[in-house]
Amino acid sequence: MTDLKQLADPSKFEFHPQPLEDGLGNSYTLNTGIDIGYGSLKVMSKYGLHKVPSLVIPFVRPKYGDITALQDVYMGRDDILYIENMGTEEEQVWAVGQKALDTLDATKAVFDVDEYYNKKWFLNKEFQIMFNIGVFLAQLRADRNLDSWITNYHICIGLPVQWVKYSEELKKCLAGRRSFDVMFGNGNLQHVSFEVGIGDLEVIPQHEGALNSQLLDYQGNIQDKLDFAHKDVLLVDAGNRTVDAHLLLKNNKGKSKTWLDVSMLSVKDEVCEYILEETDNEREVYEYQLDKYILGEDPCTIKCGRNVIDFKSTLQASIRDKIRVLSKRLQMVYNLDDLDSILVTGGTGLCYFDELKDIFDDYDVQLVQDLDGEVPYNATYSNVVGFYKLLVYLEKSKLDPQKKK
Repeated sequence: MTDLKQLADPSKFEFHPQPLEDGLGNSYTLNTGIDIGYGSLKVMSKYGLHKVPSLVIPFVRPKYGDITALQDVYMGRDDILYIENMGTEEEQVWAVGQKALDTLDATKAVFDVDEYYNKKWFLNKEFQIMFNIGVFLAQLRADRNLDSWITNYHICIGLPVQWVKYSEELKKCLAGRRSFDVMFGNGNLQHVSFEVGIGDLEVIPQHEGALNSQLLDYQGNIQDKLDFAHKDVLLVDAGNRTVDAHLLLKNNKGKSKTWLDVSMLSVKDEVCEYILEETDNEREVYEYQLDKYILGEDPCTIKCGRNVIDFKSTLQASIRDKIRVLSKRLQMVYNLDDLDSILVTGGTGLCYFDELKDIFDDYDVQLVQDLDGEVPYNATYSNVVGFYKLLVYLEKSKLDPQKKK
């Protein structure tokens, strides 16, 4: 059974020891991969590889003072506040990522997941703020200060296959000039201003990021570690709210399927229901609160009065059940005997992988990650790493059109 702590999705900021060399020789353009998933925002640039919970909520600032009051707000090292129109009557402050989770937890707010992640949530204000935070994080150097030399941006973002038809609509929402302020951790406020044109944005199917992470290196050269061009592959991209399966027939698109009821969110929903039943409806825990109990001093336990509820076995049983259901569906939908490989990616894929590999022990089952490469990353980041590599490849192709195939 997987390490249950992998189920939690906390913030994580990993700065590269040195900025990545892409061989382009252009220090003014920033290639940035941004993956805004249901569970977390992932960002990849030459400066770092970062992850923040995908949650944005309005933040009510203290009543005393003005800018000083904002700076007096307690901020953990990984907390983020996003401020628009600072110092004016139209000022708006938003808590992002871990700060948003802590704010919800402190206020015991009811959070409607289905309403927040509606069918077109990528056109919502919250999604646009996550995008802006992604651009901010991409510019941060290891000292957590912005690179002031950046003047141009080339950004790749992914959408689920069924939503790719809205790519142009998304580009129009994200393009334009942005100006805002960010408080990151216990540092000072930083003003952020940038402009992105429609032509600066690349929108591709989400899962193609995982493929590109294996097809390309960080200098944009084709490496094709898994020989996709000559194989029939099933890619299982398991995330927080959805599990997507994509058939690739010698690099040509095949059938794609999406399921919500075998995702990590469905697992956490069952655990929350179990806790409510075990406490006779006295203790209601929301999905967004579970991570802190999974990662607590006494993992997978929660107190209710004098009683301690241990939900570890329920969590494990739910995961096993979701994996069994998923494996049966894959066998029903796809002719697995004709496949060369089954590739697994995504944060939930990382948790499901060992048991999926055991179930499909007659097949070549691989986890899409690279723990020993120039930038070590696990399957949670494979899509955003691929977004970044694709941008370098496209930039290099402009310089040498013969390289583009």
